[in-house]
Amino acid sequence: MNKELHPKTQLVKFTCSTCGASFEIESTNKNSEVSLDVCSHCHPVYIGGNVEQKIKGKAEKLAKKFKK
Repeated sequence: MNKELHPKTQLVKFTCSTCGASFEIESTNKNSEVSLDVCSHCHPVYIGGNVEQKIKGKAEKLAKKFKK
């Protein structure tokens, strides 16, 4: 089997420039540090902020329907 088949990996530190959160992942990226614009800690889709509002709105609408 060819030993050079798989790319070499190393620990890379990813840092969010928006909220400052950082995490380390083993990656094939050649840089030891990478800056991200947004991450899962500060992006509204990943934190679930919009999802809760939609569910809350649907629940209130359903409650109003059954009150009548």
